[in-house]
Amino acid sequence: MKIVADSKIPFLSGVFEKFGINVLYKTQISREDVIDADALIVRTRTICDRALLEGTSVRFVATATIGFDHIDLGYLSENKIGFSSSAGCNARGVAQWVLAALREMNIPKSSVIGIVGVGNVGSQLSEMAEKRGWKVLRNDPPRAKKEGNLEFVELDTLLKCSDVLTMHVPLNESTNGLVSAELLEKFRGSCFLNSSRPAVVDEDALLSSINNGKLSKVAIDVWKNEPEINKNLLDKVTIATPHIAGYSKRGKVRATEMAVRALSNWFNLDYELKNWKSPESYKMEEPEYYDIMVDDENLRKNPSSFEDLRNNYRYR
Repeated sequence: MKIVADSKIPFLSGVFEKFGINVLYKTQISREDVIDADALIVRTRTICDRALLEGTSVRFVATATIGFDHIDLGYLSENKIGFSSSAGCNARGVAQWVLAALREMNIPKSSVIGIVGVGNVGSQLSEMAEKRGWKVLRNDPPRAKKEGNLEFVELDTLLKCSDVLTMHVPLNESTNGLVSAELLEKFRGSCFLNSSRPAVVDEDALLSSINNGKLSKVAIDVWKNEPEINKNLLDKVTIATPHIAGYSKRGKVRATEMAVRALSNWFNLDYELKNWKSPESYKMEEPEYYDIMVDDENLRKNPSSFEDLRNNYRYR
Protein backbone atom coordinates (compact mmCIF):
# COMPACT_ATOMS: atom_id res chain seq x y z
CA MET A 1 0.00 0.00 0.00
CA LYS A 2 1.20 3.52 -0.81
CA ILE A 3 0.05 6.76 0.81
CA VAL A 4 1.06 10.22 -0.41
CA ALA A 5 0.90 12.86 2.32
CA ASP A 6 1.54 16.56 2.64
CA SER A 7 4.82 16.87 4.52
CA LYS A 8 3.50 19.82 6.53
CA ILE A 9 0.83 17.76 8.28
CA PRO A 10 2.11 17.56 11.87
CA PHE A 11 2.47 14.44 13.99
CA LEU A 12 1.92 12.13 10.98
CA SER A 13 5.47 11.01 10.21
CA GLY A 14 6.11 7.42 11.26
CA VAL A 15 2.50 6.53 12.10
CA PHE A 16 1.79 4.26 9.12
CA GLU A 17 5.38 3.17 8.59
CA LYS A 18 5.31 1.17 11.83
CA PHE A 19 2.77 -1.09 10.14
CA GLY A 20 4.81 -1.60 6.99
CA ILE A 21 2.92 0.98 4.92
CA ASN A 22 4.87 3.10 2.44
CA VAL A 23 4.32 6.86 2.82
CA LEU A 24 5.67 9.50 0.44
CA TYR A 25 5.82 12.96 2.03
CA LYS A 26 5.74 15.94 -0.33
CA THR A 27 5.47 19.69 0.16
CA GLN A 28 3.77 19.96 -3.22
CA ILE A 29 1.90 16.89 -4.42
CA SER A 30 1.94 16.26 -8.18
CA ARG A 31 0.18 13.83 -10.48
CA GLU A 32 3.45 11.94 -10.88
CA ASP A 33 3.53 11.40 -7.11
CA VAL A 34 0.03 9.92 -6.93
CA ILE A 35 -0.14 7.85 -10.11
CA ASP A 36 0.43 4.61 -8.16
CA ALA A 37 -0.87 5.77 -4.76
CA ASP A 38 -3.76 4.15 -2.93
CA ALA A 39 -4.57 7.16 -0.74
CA LEU A 40 -3.79 10.83 -0.17
CA ILE A 41 -3.63 12.87 3.02
CA VAL A 42 -3.64 16.56 2.10
CA ARG A 43 -4.11 20.12 3.27
CA THR A 44 -5.83 22.98 1.45
CA ARG A 45 -2.80 23.60 -0.77
CA THR A 46 -3.44 20.41 -2.78
CA ILE A 47 -6.30 20.63 -5.28
CA CYS A 48 -7.82 17.15 -5.55
CA ASP A 49 -9.70 17.07 -8.83
CA ARG A 50 -9.72 15.33 -12.20
CA ALA A 51 -6.43 16.93 -13.24
CA LEU A 52 -4.65 15.34 -10.28
CA LEU A 53 -6.52 12.06 -9.89
CA GLU A 54 -7.73 10.81 -13.29
CA GLY A 55 -5.93 7.64 -14.32
CA THR A 56 -4.35 7.14 -10.89
CA SER A 57 -4.93 4.29 -8.45
CA VAL A 58 -6.11 6.61 -5.65
CA ARG A 59 -9.09 5.17 -3.81
CA PHE A 60 -9.30 7.48 -0.81
CA VAL A 61 -8.58 11.14 -0.02
CA ALA A 62 -8.37 12.55 3.50
CA THR A 63 -7.89 16.24 4.17
CA ALA A 64 -6.49 17.20 7.55
CA THR A 65 -8.55 20.40 7.44
CA ILE A 66 -12.09 21.38 8.29
CA GLY A 67 -12.74 22.91 4.88
CA PHE A 68 -12.83 21.04 1.58
CA ASP A 69 -13.03 23.78 -1.05
CA HIS A 70 -9.93 22.17 -2.58
CA ILE A 71 -11.67 18.82 -3.08
CA ASP A 72 -13.84 18.04 -6.13
CA LEU A 73 -16.41 15.97 -4.28
CA GLY A 74 -18.40 15.36 -7.46
CA TYR A 75 -15.41 13.79 -9.16
CA LEU A 76 -14.61 11.66 -6.11
CA SER A 77 -18.20 10.43 -5.90
CA GLU A 78 -18.42 9.63 -9.62
CA ASN A 79 -15.25 7.57 -9.38
CA LYS A 80 -16.08 5.88 -6.08
CA ILE A 81 -13.14 7.48 -4.30
CA GLY A 82 -13.67 7.72 -0.55
CA PHE A 83 -13.29 11.02 1.28
CA SER A 84 -13.00 12.41 4.79
CA SER A 85 -12.36 15.84 6.27
CA SER A 86 -11.38 16.81 9.79
CA ALA A 87 -14.47 18.92 10.43
CA GLY A 88 -14.55 20.26 13.96
CA CYS A 89 -10.91 19.50 14.73
CA ASN A 90 -9.89 23.11 15.23
CA ALA A 91 -13.16 24.66 16.40
CA ARG A 92 -11.79 25.59 19.80
CA GLY A 93 -8.64 27.10 18.27
CA VAL A 94 -10.64 29.38 15.95
CA ALA A 95 -12.94 30.41 18.81
CA GLN A 96 -9.86 31.18 20.87
CA TRP A 97 -8.53 33.37 18.02
CA VAL A 98 -11.80 35.34 17.93
CA LEU A 99 -11.82 35.86 21.70
CA ALA A 100 -8.18 36.95 21.64
CA ALA A 101 -8.99 39.50 18.93
CA LEU A 102 -12.02 40.81 20.85
CA ARG A 103 -9.91 41.16 23.97
CA GLU A 104 -7.12 42.95 22.10
CA MET A 105 -9.62 45.32 20.46
CA ASN A 106 -11.16 46.08 23.88
CA ILE A 107 -14.68 44.99 22.96
CA PRO A 108 -16.76 45.56 26.14
CA LYS A 109 -18.87 42.81 27.66
CA SER A 110 -21.94 44.96 27.06
CA SER A 111 -21.52 44.35 23.32
CA VAL A 112 -23.68 41.97 21.31
CA ILE A 113 -21.73 39.48 19.21
CA GLY A 114 -23.39 38.38 15.98
CA ILE A 115 -22.18 34.96 14.83
CA VAL A 116 -22.97 34.05 11.23
CA GLY A 117 -22.57 30.30 10.78
CA VAL A 118 -23.16 28.12 13.83
CA GLY A 119 -21.48 24.86 12.93
CA ASN A 120 -18.57 23.40 14.87
CA VAL A 121 -16.71 26.70 15.21
CA GLY A 122 -19.72 28.96 15.65
CA SER A 123 -21.18 26.69 18.33
CA GLN A 124 -17.89 26.57 20.22
CA LEU A 125 -17.53 30.34 20.00
CA SER A 126 -21.12 30.90 21.17
CA GLU A 127 -20.51 28.83 24.28
CA MET A 128 -17.15 30.42 25.10
CA ALA A 129 -18.36 33.99 24.48
CA GLU A 130 -21.47 33.60 26.62
CA LYS A 131 -19.43 32.12 29.46
CA ARG A 132 -17.30 35.26 29.35
CA GLY A 133 -20.31 37.54 29.63
CA TRP A 134 -21.11 38.60 26.08
CA LYS A 135 -24.60 38.39 24.63
CA VAL A 136 -24.67 36.33 21.44
CA LEU A 137 -26.98 36.33 18.40
CA ARG A 138 -26.79 33.38 16.01
CA ASN A 139 -27.61 33.13 12.31
CA ASP A 140 -27.53 29.82 10.47
CA PRO A 141 -30.27 29.35 7.83
CA PRO A 142 -29.66 25.62 7.20
CA ARG A 143 -29.80 24.83 10.91
CA ALA A 144 -32.78 27.14 11.45
CA LYS A 145 -34.69 25.37 8.69
CA LYS A 146 -33.88 21.96 10.13
CA GLU A 147 -34.21 22.72 13.84
CA GLY A 148 -36.60 25.65 13.97
CA ASN A 149 -35.91 29.30 14.76
CA LEU A 150 -35.84 29.17 18.55
CA GLU A 151 -32.06 29.58 18.73
CA PHE A 152 -31.48 31.55 15.53
CA VAL A 153 -32.31 34.98 14.09
CA GLU A 154 -32.60 36.24 10.53
CA LEU A 155 -29.45 37.80 9.10
CA ASP A 156 -31.03 41.28 8.83
CA THR A 157 -32.03 41.10 12.49
CA LEU A 158 -28.52 40.07 13.51
CA LEU A 159 -26.99 42.92 11.51
CA LYS A 160 -29.32 45.49 13.07
CA CYS A 161 -28.79 44.28 16.63
CA SER A 162 -25.09 43.33 16.80
CA ASP A 163 -22.03 45.37 17.72
CA VAL A 164 -19.64 42.68 16.50
CA LEU A 165 -19.98 40.61 13.33
CA THR A 166 -17.91 37.43 13.02
CA MET A 167 -18.07 34.97 10.11
CA HIS A 168 -17.95 31.18 10.51
CA VAL A 169 -19.63 29.88 7.37
CA PRO A 170 -18.52 27.33 4.77
CA LEU A 171 -17.92 28.56 1.23
CA ASN A 172 -20.81 27.77 -1.11
CA GLU A 173 -23.10 29.55 -3.56
CA SER A 174 -25.03 31.32 -0.80
CA THR A 175 -21.96 32.51 1.14
CA ASN A 176 -19.63 33.47 -1.72
CA GLY A 177 -19.38 37.27 -1.49
CA LEU A 178 -21.89 37.35 1.36
CA VAL A 179 -20.11 40.20 3.12
CA SER A 180 -20.84 42.88 0.55
CA ALA A 181 -21.11 46.66 0.61
CA GLU A 182 -24.87 46.25 1.07
CA LEU A 183 -24.47 43.91 4.03
CA LEU A 184 -21.90 46.10 5.74
CA GLU A 185 -24.18 49.11 5.32
CA LYS A 186 -26.94 47.25 7.19
CA PHE A 187 -24.59 46.31 10.02
CA ARG A 188 -25.11 48.62 13.01
CA GLY A 189 -21.77 47.84 14.66
CA SER A 190 -18.19 48.78 13.88
CA CYS A 191 -16.26 45.57 14.64
CA PHE A 192 -15.83 42.84 12.01
CA LEU A 193 -13.90 39.55 12.03
CA ASN A 194 -13.37 36.87 9.39
CA SER A 195 -11.69 33.55 10.06
CA SER A 196 -13.87 31.40 7.79
CA ARG A 197 -13.16 31.60 4.05
CA PRO A 198 -11.60 34.49 2.08
CA ALA A 199 -14.22 34.47 -0.67
CA VAL A 200 -16.99 35.08 1.87
CA VAL A 201 -15.85 38.72 1.97
CA ASP A 202 -15.74 41.33 -0.78
CA GLU A 203 -12.37 42.80 0.20
CA ASP A 204 -12.96 46.01 -1.76
CA ALA A 205 -16.21 46.59 0.13
CA LEU A 206 -14.47 45.83 3.41
CA LEU A 207 -11.65 48.25 2.66
CA SER A 208 -14.15 50.93 1.66
CA SER A 209 -16.06 50.45 4.95
CA ILE A 210 -12.81 50.89 6.88
CA ASN A 211 -11.80 53.97 4.91
CA ASN A 212 -15.17 55.70 5.34
CA GLY A 213 -15.23 55.03 9.09
CA LYS A 214 -18.08 52.51 9.03
CA LEU A 215 -15.78 49.87 10.52
CA SER A 216 -13.21 50.89 13.12
CA LYS A 217 -12.07 47.50 14.40
CA VAL A 218 -11.34 44.68 11.97
CA ALA A 219 -9.54 41.36 12.45
CA ILE A 220 -8.73 39.18 9.43
CA ASP A 221 -7.12 35.75 9.29
CA VAL A 222 -8.09 34.59 5.79
CA TRP A 223 -7.22 36.55 2.64
CA LYS A 224 -8.02 36.37 -1.05
CA ASN A 225 -5.16 35.29 -3.29
CA GLU A 226 -3.11 33.88 -0.43
CA PRO A 227 -0.17 34.09 -0.09
CA GLU A 228 -0.23 37.25 -2.27
CA ILE A 229 -2.48 39.20 0.08
CA ASN A 230 -3.97 42.67 -0.29
CA LYS A 231 -1.32 44.97 1.24
CA ASN A 232 -3.73 47.92 1.37
CA LEU A 233 -6.16 45.89 3.45
CA LEU A 234 -3.31 44.63 5.63
CA ASP A 235 -2.33 48.21 6.42
CA LYS A 236 -5.88 49.17 7.37
CA VAL A 237 -7.09 46.29 9.54
CA THR A 238 -6.66 46.32 13.31
CA ILE A 239 -5.42 42.73 13.56
CA ALA A 240 -3.96 40.61 10.75
CA THR A 241 -2.82 37.00 10.95
CA PRO A 242 -1.59 34.55 8.25
CA HIS A 243 -4.46 32.04 8.10
CA ILE A 244 -3.58 30.40 11.41
CA ALA A 245 -6.73 30.95 13.50
CA GLY A 246 -7.27 27.21 13.84
CA TYR A 247 -3.59 26.41 14.32
CA SER A 248 -3.75 25.37 17.93
CA LYS A 249 -1.82 22.27 18.88
CA ARG A 250 -5.06 20.67 20.01
CA GLY A 251 -6.61 21.29 16.59
CA LYS A 252 -3.62 19.96 14.67
CA VAL A 253 -3.39 16.82 16.74
CA ARG A 254 -7.11 16.14 16.29
CA ALA A 255 -6.97 16.80 12.53
CA THR A 256 -4.19 14.28 12.03
CA GLU A 257 -5.90 11.74 14.28
CA MET A 258 -9.14 12.06 12.31
CA ALA A 259 -7.37 11.64 8.95
CA VAL A 260 -5.43 8.57 10.11
CA ARG A 261 -8.53 6.90 11.56
CA ALA A 262 -10.71 7.63 8.52
CA LEU A 263 -8.15 6.26 6.07
CA SER A 264 -7.49 3.21 8.25
CA ASN A 265 -11.18 2.38 8.57
CA TRP A 266 -11.75 2.80 4.82
CA PHE A 267 -9.01 0.27 4.02
CA ASN A 268 -9.77 -1.89 7.06
CA LEU A 269 -6.24 -1.58 8.40
CA ASP A 270 -4.88 -2.62 11.79
CA TYR A 271 -7.16 -2.02 14.79
CA GLU A 272 -4.56 0.28 16.37
CA LEU A 273 -4.59 2.53 13.30
CA LYS A 274 -8.39 2.55 13.19
CA ASN A 275 -8.36 3.96 16.72
CA TRP A 276 -5.02 5.78 16.62
CA LYS A 277 -4.38 8.47 19.17
CA SER A 278 -1.33 10.69 18.89
CA PRO A 279 1.12 10.61 21.80
CA GLU A 280 0.78 14.40 21.72
CA SER A 281 -2.83 14.06 22.90
CA TYR A 282 -1.56 13.13 26.34
CA LYS A 283 0.72 16.17 26.57
CA MET A 284 -1.69 18.96 25.67
CA GLU A 285 -2.49 21.74 28.08
CA GLU A 286 -5.22 24.32 27.55
CA PRO A 287 -3.52 27.73 27.23
CA GLU A 288 -4.93 30.44 29.43
CA TYR A 289 -4.18 33.23 26.98
CA TYR A 290 -3.29 33.48 23.30
CA ASP A 291 -1.22 36.55 22.40
CA ILE A 292 -2.63 37.27 18.95
CA MET A 293 -0.45 40.35 18.49
CA VAL A 294 2.67 38.24 18.07
CA ASP A 295 1.15 36.76 14.90
CA ASP A 296 0.00 40.21 13.80
CA GLU A 297 3.49 41.66 14.26
CA ASN A 298 5.18 38.83 12.35
CA LEU A 299 2.89 39.24 9.34
CA ARG A 300 3.20 43.02 9.20
CA LYS A 301 7.00 42.84 9.39
CA ASN A 302 7.17 40.78 6.23
CA PRO A 303 3.89 40.19 4.34
CA SER A 304 5.73 38.31 1.61
CA SER A 305 6.57 35.61 4.17
CA PHE A 306 2.86 34.73 4.55
CA GLU A 307 3.31 31.14 3.37
CA ASP A 308 6.38 30.54 5.52
CA LEU A 309 4.66 31.98 8.57
CA ARG A 310 1.74 29.65 7.98
CA ASN A 311 3.71 26.52 7.14
CA ASN A 312 6.22 26.94 9.95
CA TYR A 313 3.78 28.13 12.59
CA ARG A 314 4.49 26.98 16.14
CA TYR A 315 1.11 25.89 17.37
CA ARG A 316 -0.17 27.73 20.39
